[in-house]
Amino acid sequence: MKEILATFKFLTIFPFGKVDEEDLKKSIIFFPLVGMVIGYFTYLFYLFLKRFFPNEISSFFVIIFLIIITGGIHIDGFVDTIDGVFGGKNKGEILKIMEDPHIGGFSVIFLFSLLFLKFLIIKNIFNLKIPLIISCLLSRYSVCYFSYFSIPAKDYGLSKIFFQDKKLSNFLLPTIFTLVILFLFLNSFSFVIFAINILFFHILNFYFKKKIGGITGDNFGFIIETTELLNLFLLWRF
Repeated sequence: MKEILATFKFLTIFPFGKVDEEDLKKSIIFFPLVGMVIGYFTYLFYLFLKRFFPNEISSFFVIIFLIIITGGIHIDGFVDTIDGVFGGKNKGEILKIMEDPHIGGFSVIFLFSLLFLKFLIIKNIFNLKIPLIISCLLSRYSVCYFSYFSIPAKDYGLSKIFFQDKKLSNFLLPTIFTLVILFLFLNSFSFVIFAINILFFHILNFYFKKKIGGITGDNFGFIIETTELLNLFLLWRF
């Protein structure tokens, strides 16, 4: 139970008490579950908004809700990653830029593009329930994948906790859970969606390993945001 609460506290703004590193290390297997809950509550929020506002306004506030409920940590990681990748010439420069609190021009452009694309897709989806739940589920599952198959790019920072316990069960349990949920919602199409996501993770893993030698906390934010966008797009017409 402590591990589940630790996951909610880490991934959302909900105050579930104090979280220590040991709880956080074990919490990774619950990331897909919490992602699914985030997606479901976002969908309920959308239904509430639809009672009072047109689809465009409701879709806009869905995006704001996703940012607020996560405390903006994923968006922050997305922006920092873009700054580092476009501003640094080597690993040292990239990591230094990512730790800089200032926002660069490229990150502003990419952030606007990310949010605008999400808005366009969400407002054109007839039934948001499945796309929201699945995109939030798979985007949080990505942390489980990278924690097992990648390595930390630096030996400090909170994200290094997720690489410390590379037990096979920490990868298999969330993977089985994710596949079961995907199949319940998407039937046989679930395997196509899962395969596309794994390919996407593999490409990002190869890129970040080549660029900075591994993954940072900011990169996790970038991965979560882009995985959300990818799956909203894949399920646009589902």
